[in-house]
Amino acid sequence: MQLKIKSPEDFWSGLMFVAFGIAAMYMSRNYPMGSALRMGPGYFPTWLGGIMTFIGAIVFGRSFYLKGEGLTAWSFRPLLVLVFSIAFFGVCLDEIEIGFVPSLLILIL
Repeated sequence: MQLKIKSPEDFWSGLMFVAFGIAAMYMSRNYPMGSALRMGPGYFPTWLGGIMTFIGAIVFGRSFYLKGEGLTAWSFRPLLVLVFSIAFFGVCLDEIEIGFVPSLLILIL
């Protein structure tokens, strides 16, 4: 039996979730875990990474059974606008030092 990807968007998004979840758990492995009542710094990223990995595995598995529309072409303009606006927000906060609220208003505009 040969598996065929029926939903490429679910395939790639599931793979991305699994990769980010594993990366979060890997990066938080040296932090103290603590318990549910006394959470340490590694508790949240480890559990969040595990949940992301679990959800990603479900989405990834569904990509072989549910029909999807397919992927569209990448739009680089929104990606560039997003990256530069967040970078400009950081520059307004650290270098120009105009404050959080004015920097946030500039970011929104």
